[in-house]
Amino acid sequence: MRIFLAALLSITAMTPLNAAEAFQYSTTDTLLAGLFDGDATAGDALDKGDFGLGIFNGLDDELLVLDGAAYRLTADRTAVRADDDAGLPFYTVCTFDDAAAKPIDVEATAYDTFKAELDAKLDGLNYPHAIKIEGTFRRMIARSTHKEQKSYAPIGEVMERRVIMDFEDVSGVIVAFRMPSYLAGINTAGYHFHFISDDRTAGGHVMDFDIDAVTVKAMKLTNLDIALPDSHAFEAVDFSIDRSQDLKNAHRLDHGH
Repeated sequence: MRIFLAALLSITAMTPLNAAEAFQYSTTDTLLAGLFDGDATAGDALDKGDFGLGIFNGLDDELLVLDGAAYRLTADRTAVRADDDAGLPFYTVCTFDDAAAKPIDVEATAYDTFKAELDAKLDGLNYPHAIKIEGTFRRMIARSTHKEQKSYAPIGEVMERRVIMDFEDVSGVIVAFRMPSYLAGINTAGYHFHFISDDRTAGGHVMDFDIDAVTVKAMKLTNLDIALPDSHAFEAVDFSIDRSQDLKNAHRLDHGH
């Protein structure tokens, strides 16, 4: 797998991705360190891929990219189309090829057992994977966040204010990436799921689910290009600090309310 790192003032002029290639702006540890504003935009993300996820500046809503459209998954339980100039401090996208993606039969319906079974059936856990999960869910628990005010609070305090949403008997699509453990700090090691309903009106960052019936397709990604923020704020981040617990707390359903 090739990982390419670059510090870029603008990523809009870069060419679209080939299949099996993902593009990422900034890193998970940068976000956890409190750099909640970035120079990337939703339009940049769409220039790079048609499938992906991220978050908006000020942690104002979650980002989901699907079928070439960018959506804001809001703390008001709604999903709306994002403006092209909406700023992003972090995102990951790829070009999802439905025809080339590998169909995977997963029988487990609970969140943790589903992930464990999917792990056993992916094409090697040392590669990133883009995963599309489509179907119906007996229950979907998701979260989003309201816009934070500068000067930004630590990520742990932000997660105390997150909004948990509980959807029942809902149909939709999960946009997901699974990243290898060696990419911890660069991206979210393991699974990262964002959900949007079939009518594109609701969704969020997935915390838990109970599946009714879904189809699963996965693409193994062999290239990962990363653009780093070109800013004094990024230069000042102390990356020697272990922020792994902050990330775990952000994904725990029992953290915050």
